[in-house]
Amino acid sequence: MKENIQDNLFKLWIIVSTIIVVGITVFILGYILKRGLSSIDLEFILGNPKVYH
Repeated sequence: MKENIQDNLFKLWIIVSTIIVVGITVFILGYILKRGLSSIDLEFILGNPKVYH
């Protein structure tokens, strides 16, 4: 009986953790697309990194 409760708690923990991670990821990507897409330059993403000395 105790193992069944622990199994259910573990499954619940996995589900809740997954929902939180996916939710935060969707929020961050949505925020970037909605607010910051105009400020992201394609050259910045695809260009070679600049080395500063």
